[in-house]
Amino acid sequence: HVCYRFWKDGVQIDPYSEIGRESLPMPTDQIQDYLEYIHSLKKKLDAIEIQ
Repeated sequence: HVCYRFWKDGVQIDPYSEIGRESLPMPTDQIQDYLEYIHSLKKKLDAIEIQ
C-alpha cells in the first residue's frame, strides 16, 4: 500500500490537479553526457546496503 498525499499552501489537494504539461524527451546529443554524469551517482547508490 502506498499513501501519496500532496499538500499545497497547507491544504491537501489532488496531486493530479498539479501535474503540468508533458515534458519533452532529452535531446539525443545530450544522452551520453547524462549517462556519464549519473554513472558515479549510480555506483554510490548501488553500494548502499539495505538491511
